[in-house]
Amino acid sequence: MTEETTITPAWQTQADKLEKAVEQGFGVQVVYKSTAENPCQPVLLSEKQETTSYPYVVEKPEGYIAPKFDWYGTDRGWIEAYSEQQGKDLAAIKQEIATIKQDNASLKAANEDLQKASENHTEEAEKQSKQNQNIVAMMQAFTVQMSKQSQAINAVIAKLDAQSQPTSTTDTTTDKTQDGGNANA
Repeated sequence: MTEETTITPAWQTQADKLEKAVEQGFGVQVVYKSTAENPCQPVLLSEKQETTSYPYVVEKPEGYIAPKFDWYGTDRGWIEAYSEQQGKDLAAIKQEIATIKQDNASLKAANEDLQKASENHTEEAEKQSKQNQNIVAMMQAFTVQMSKQSQAINAVIAKLDAQSQPTSTTDTTTDKTQDGGNANA
């Protein structure tokens, strides 16, 4: 693995020295002069400056190797003027784009899988619903059939009960006497 060498830019070294001077009371503030001739030159001020005003910038250009303040347009601020750093930044941006594209492809595939699973789930739910409807219809038909059979069985049982009960027939025999059936003669 190659170890990356950390470069301390000249402006940073000079700014660090001036900040130590401010700590020791030899000035009030360090600002950065940025012109076409001197893109970033740390300067020690004896009076505090609150806002950025050409050619002095209050904001420290942290993270830049060769900073230059862009005074024009709506996006005023520090920009990198060092071509090597710009190349590194461009390579990093390309890597980020590649990573984003890869993540996007993975998310797209996952989304397609989820859509397929959702469609399958919907189809299965519809099949299950139809099955449930068929089962309910079958149960209703079964219940009706069972009710009819129960009524028929009850009717047969009633007939059998009626037939197995002894019928009480009364014998009406009369006492016949010799005088022709007149008991009072």
